[in-house]
Amino acid sequence: MHFAKRLMLAAGAWIAGGLAVGADLVPPAVKKLDAYFDSLAGHQLANGSIAISEQGILRYQRSVGFATIENDKPQPADVATRYRIGPVTELFTATLVMQLVESGSITLDSKLAEFYPDLPNALDVTYRDLLRHRSGLSNYFDAADPDSRRIAFKTNTELLGIIAAAGAKFAPAERVERSPSNYLVLGYLLEKIYQRPPEDILQRQITGKLGLARTYFIGHGIASLESDSYRRSRLGWVAQPQTTATVLGGAAGLVSTPADLVTFIDSLFAGKLVTAYSLASMRNQDGGSGMGLWPYQVSGQSGYGQSGDVDGYSACVYYFPDRKIAIAYATNALVLPMDEIVNEALSLVFERGRKPPKFDATELADPGGRPSPD
Repeated sequence: MHFAKRLMLAAGAWIAGGLAVGADLVPPAVKKLDAYFDSLAGHQLANGSIAISEQGILRYQRSVGFATIENDKPQPADVATRYRIGPVTELFTATLVMQLVESGSITLDSKLAEFYPDLPNALDVTYRDLLRHRSGLSNYFDAADPDSRRIAFKTNTELLGIIAAAGAKFAPAERVERSPSNYLVLGYLLEKIYQRPPEDILQRQITGKLGLARTYFIGHGIASLESDSYRRSRLGWVAQPQTTATVLGGAAGLVSTPADLVTFIDSLFAGKLVTAYSLASMRNQDGGSGMGLWPYQVSGQSGYGQSGDVDGYSACVYYFPDRKIAIAYATNALVLPMDEIVNEALSLVFERGRKPPKFDATELADPGGRPSPD
């Protein structure tokens, strides 16, 4: 198993912003993190990349496993490998919408009927409802079988028609139920107001400002540096079909790297993208959800972020305000659950006395099996 490139900043770089090394949590955990990912790689339990920052400084990167399989030969992942990040895209879309609110172009309580009167309950659904997954709009992914969805549903008009035809599942603000339709429509709203394609909006408002060269909409980057997704079967790794880029849009259409993701969420919480007031609104979980941000707890620490999967990829990004620590992970071929890997990595950082788990030599007996930790 290839041990992909790792990045550990020199000790001198660990003294930043007037903080002594002893005040930091990530640098002392580097050896433990390496031991953990060495074990994951050695037992072929992970294929993906991780990045952790502290005080806005990238402290740790690691990639294990493969990015693609070409002619039955795995091609190793490294820190430049890009992954589809699925629903993590929602956090970018929410940030762009909050920028519109700050500019006065819309209000959170403006009605969906302002631009999309034909959608269910358009006179009652607000942009706030869309951001909080409380609109009641049906999931457009459920409207057809996956193969048909990938081939046929390509234009904004077609997808809006599917959402309209599906009707409402519940009354606006009645409850929280995640549906990619909410953020697909918000992406269309951005296009309508800016009068620009989504890739231009993203570059002007976020990625260009932050220098995130490895974050872009599917089809607008260097495909040769992107990973492919795979599912484990009894015959080995099987490549997964990919959804048409325009189908995913502002709901799940971005490609990125963990390093770019931690830079993004660090910048969001540092006030570089939206005001403190807007960020507080995004974090606020009243009513059962935030706006692009969901709570995440591990080792007694509370964070906020986004996670999810699409087409065999899984990704997440979280920020822990009290510790000023951000973490992102992305995988293209799942063995261990993503949350299990992320929780363990964070626990190794937050709990100074914690030791990395050791896995026994048990071989994977079946596609769902895996070695057990000692």
